[in-house]
Amino acid sequence: MQRWREWLNALLGRNVAPAPSQSDRLFALNTALITLEVSLGVKPTGVAAIVFKALESAQFARLQEEIRGLLSIAARETQTQSHAIKDAYGYQWIVLYDDDFEDLVAAMHLVTSSLEDQGFGPALLAAVFEYVDEDGRKMYLIYNFKRGRFYPFVPTGEKTRDTATEFRMKAVLGNELPLEPDPARWYPLWDLPLQRPQRGGGQHRSRDVM
Repeated sequence: MQRWREWLNALLGRNVAPAPSQSDRLFALNTALITLEVSLGVKPTGVAAIVFKALESAQFARLQEEIRGLLSIAARETQTQSHAIKDAYGYQWIVLYDDDFEDLVAAMHLVTSSLEDQGFGPALLAAVFEYVDEDGRKMYLIYNFKRGRFYPFVPTGEKTRDTATEFRMKAVLGNELPLEPDPARWYPLWDLPLQRPQRGGGQHRSRDVM
């Protein structure tokens, strides 16, 4: 991973290491992955997403172009793919796909840190990573950029969640990730638009939470 980051920094002309940012904490997910698999039987699905505040059309077009350029560079070393979507509440999403979890995290960090450098940092709301347990149930780790902390989210149906499993995830990951200590700030993101792209897809809905 370090070698990959050094290669990318050199390719982008970064002669010195950038200052630490909120995005740097995303790399903690790589070590947390082992703990999740061993303790809870939870594995990543290879899908993640970034959600933004609503931006003007021209701004979002520039943002998408920036991301396409970044992922085009990263694709020389990874297989990360992406698509953009605007949900029914006006929030904008960039959904990333890569079956190699370390590459997925690296691509997410590349995108978010570069967007911070380009002045889009205040628009970043959350990064969402999707996992699945042994029964096929979806669960998520959500990174709140404003707080610089992760929290678990386990939806069980329409506007319902499994708080017991969320607290088990918190207990297991307490030494692995910078977690949000206040459960009242574990904001739900309903109807996450993390499906892989399909032809003829319509709008997805998500919860206005941050």
